[in-house]
Amino acid sequence: YGGADIQSTGTPPGRHMHYDGSGEFHDPSGDEWSDGNTKTLLVIFNSNSVSGEKAIAGHLRGDGTGWPWNDYGKGIGRNGSSLFAMAENNNDKSLATTTIVADKWYFAVGRFDTVANKGGLSYCNYTDGDDLTISTHDLDSGYAYKPRIGGTRSIASQGDDHESGNWFIGEIDVVIWWGRTLTNAEVTNCCEWFRPRFGPTQT
Repeated sequence: YGGADIQSTGTPPGRHMHYDGSGEFHDPSGDEWSDGNTKTLLVIFNSNSVSGEKAIAGHLRGDGTGWPWNDYGKGIGRNGSSLFAMAENNNDKSLATTTIVADKWYFAVGRFDTVANKGGLSYCNYTDGDDLTISTHDLDSGYAYKPRIGGTRSIASQGDDHESGNWFIGEIDVVIWWGRTLTNAEVTNCCEWFRPRFGPTQT
């Protein structure tokens, strides 16, 4: 646990984790969080900045020479204003076709599956009321790295500490791991279930 703050104010109102970019993170524990069990990862986040490369959540390691494009593992993050889901290595990634804007809430799901048309990144901008975009990019299962919310871990030779400079800046409200690949319909249902809390008309 890296000390991210629980905020009880903000938009939407309620409790969410705030990461200030100075090395705050959460490390889930237990076999249910293991890399081999992760087939689908859902995050709802708000980036306070869209500069630099930042990990949001997953089983990711950086090699210190150009994260994320020299990164390994699987998870969801952003490279500047580009949102991505990555699996296995830098050659196995799924990119959003729209750019991330600061201080807006986004829904993102990474599905990690080698079966044709079952993997990929799905996403939408809740704040602006955008429709869900579902991609069908085949993503590998990734490596067996420990999970982290709010950042990556360093390469194995550096232990499990994060390489400096890639900490997430903003709020993360929801992180859910599944041990199976969700269908397109299930991803859509998840997106719409959370939408009233984060959309233009918040409830």
